[in-house]
Amino acid sequence: MSRHDPTKKRSQFSYVWHYLKRDRLAMLGLCGLTVLVACALFAPLIAPYDYALQDYLSMNQAPSLKHLFGTDNFGRDIFSRVVFGARISLLVGFISLAIGAFLGSLLGAVAGYFGRFSETLIMRGCDIMMSIPSTVLAITIATTLGPGAHALLLSFQITFTILEFGILPIYLIHLSGKDTPELLELF
Repeated sequence: MSRHDPTKKRSQFSYVWHYLKRDRLAMLGLCGLTVLVACALFAPLIAPYDYALQDYLSMNQAPSLKHLFGTDNFGRDIFSRVVFGARISLLVGFISLAIGAFLGSLLGAVAGYFGRFSETLIMRGCDIMMSIPSTVLAITIATTLGPGAHALLLSFQITFTILEFGILPIYLIHLSGKDTPELLELF
């Protein structure tokens, strides 16, 4: 009996995992991402010092065994700040991506399902936004809203929404002549 049954349908995850295992650089990236997520999750256990603790006797020290990345102008341990900062970075990234994917999919579904006027209006707005480089757009939004994580989060959400939105209407328009069950397979 063969190891793979040709009549059995493979899941999308197993299909992606099969090709991911063959690419060494992709596996290296996956390992790096896993280490980064683990550091962010276990930051209180990994960081040797409190990220906000100021030690004026240890200001501007070079990297050593006591302070792996050295210290800053206020004597704070840079390694501890990087480890705790990874939590915020990953949180902003995942939340922005999730909200952007949801809003982009929603706008794309509206444009693809209703078509005509709503599609034209939404697509022209998307074209205008896509004509601006995403980095410039994110910096402009973050600068306009001022400093803070909320400004950064909103700027990334808008950028991801625009990118996600441009993809979904194409699928819906392609499948518009087909039966509803095929259309629902996308979701």
